[in-house]
Amino acid sequence: DSVPTRQHVGQCFVPLEQRFNKRPCTWSIVKDSREIGFITCRFCLGTTPAPVRSLHVVNASRADELRLAWEPPSSDGDLPLRGYRIEAREPSTRISAAGFPGEGFLDEPRTASAPALQDPSVTLKNLSGNTVYTIRVWAVNEAGSGPAAEVLGQTGPVAPGLCGEARISVEGEPTEPTALSIEWEPPIESGGADLVAYRIWLRPVFQDGLGGFFPADGFIDLGLFEHRGSRTQKAPVKLDQLPSCSGAVCSVAAINAAGLTGCASEAPVVWASNMDRQKEIFEL
Repeated sequence: DSVPTRQHVGQCFVPLEQRFNKRPCTWSIVKDSREIGFITCRFCLGTTPAPVRSLHVVNASRADELRLAWEPPSSDGDLPLRGYRIEAREPSTRISAAGFPGEGFLDEPRTASAPALQDPSVTLKNLSGNTVYTIRVWAVNEAGSGPAAEVLGQTGPVAPGLCGEARISVEGEPTEPTALSIEWEPPIESGGADLVAYRIWLRPVFQDGLGGFFPADGFIDLGLFEHRGSRTQKAPVKLDQLPSCSGAVCSVAAINAAGLTGCASEAPVVWASNMDRQKEIFEL
């Protein structure tokens, strides 16, 4: 078998432009500035992929994770997909140098990657709880990253903040109170879930014969008290639950609907007229 002889007969200039992509087109073959023939061809011009579709948050129950899912792009740019690039950033409204509000971000992005599967998804980890993130996903092929798809996602709730300082409300004569109540303000931060209850502890403080104070070894757990709106909260204290003391260190902790308990705020509460040295009690 003889090998066919190759012979150069002319040149054909085909512009690699998107308008000719995947279209049969006829081009002139020229030699020495003369048209000597024609060639019809169709070429594929590889580009970056289209944006991913249906980007959404699948699960945001955890405080430090967000699980995302999406559909592959409608076009892979005529090149095989290599995977996906993911970025999560915490948005912030900032004021520009000219005094106008603008969009910005508080910190460096959290990044991740995902393989080119039929049902792609990813779990972003090490996020801050009860925080809104701007999440962007890019499809990537040999030509690079395509346009980003964007969605907002919020991580799960965290424990509520500190309650306001507790104070005592006395009914009856100061020397012989008939009823006591603990009052406090709700925390400013609920942790991303509705406040539902409070837990209160009292640590009795006694006074010795020399006028000094000393705390009890244990705490009296007054139990749970339902949250009642944004107004001042109030919890009754039964006098028969208390030892023979004139004051205590009161701890109040908020609980939200996620079942998370915040740190307890501490404050001295005094209900006897001869015990007005609250600072000394609190310093214990």
